[in-house]
Amino acid sequence: NEPLDVVTRNLHSLWVQEGARQHMTVVLAMEEREREARTKAQALLAHHKGKFFHMMATFHPSGLPGEAPGKGVNETWAVRHARQELVERMGIPLDSIVVTVCDSDSVLHPYYFAELTRQFAADARRYSLVWQSPILFDNDIWETKAPIRLLTFFSNSVTTADYLNPLEAKFPYSTYSISLKLLEEVNYWDPTVIAEDVNIFMRAFFAKGGKAWIKRIYLPTHGNPIFGANLWDAIVIFYNQKVRHAWGGVEIGY
Repeated sequence: NEPLDVVTRNLHSLWVQEGARQHMTVVLAMEEREREARTKAQALLAHHKGKFFHMMATFHPSGLPGEAPGKGVNETWAVRHARQELVERMGIPLDSIVVTVCDSDSVLHPYYFAELTRQFAADARRYSLVWQSPILFDNDIWETKAPIRLLTFFSNSVTTADYLNPLEAKFPYSTYSISLKLLEEVNYWDPTVIAEDVNIFMRAFFAKGGKAWIKRIYLPTHGNPIFGANLWDAIVIFYNQKVRHAWGGVEIGY
């Protein structure tokens, strides 16, 4: 249900990446239960034709057995279809593909994928890594309500500090990159988990016998802060967002 202009801004941040036309495949991971999903996907595919190496849309059906509605099941559906297209049909080696999970409001730094490529090529642990950049929720920040803006500034400061804290337990968050080979090894995302970003690292950590690591990319990814019809509406949305983020704590039990 994301507005077209939000997704278009995200796609622009991908289009300007170095080598996008030669190396990047964009997968629009749509939910079939969204009424306008196919119309929206067709418009985006037409508008961005020729800007990437390849671009495709997938439509995740709702109500599949053993699945809880959420981001992880959609990602698994999308990546499996992309694998079939890129590896089986085009013959691209599986171990040379890196998957980047990207929220629709994320705006990546123009050199994110250049740095990701450099690190992937240079690190012998490449199939045991998850790459993460610091995420700042500051897109159009001055259009938010003043109290929400202040809370967002503090939140951005805390998350950035945690990103650099050597004593902080590191987990991927929201927008991150992981090799397709590692995803296959752990059988993709857990279909019953809400906090798929934290969980995919835990799956890798246990599958690798503890030899899995978060690798930093020191280039910011920008996301949307909280907007609302009025201050009270914005506060309610802000609270619900923090509750959703707190679901990552379930992974302590995992």
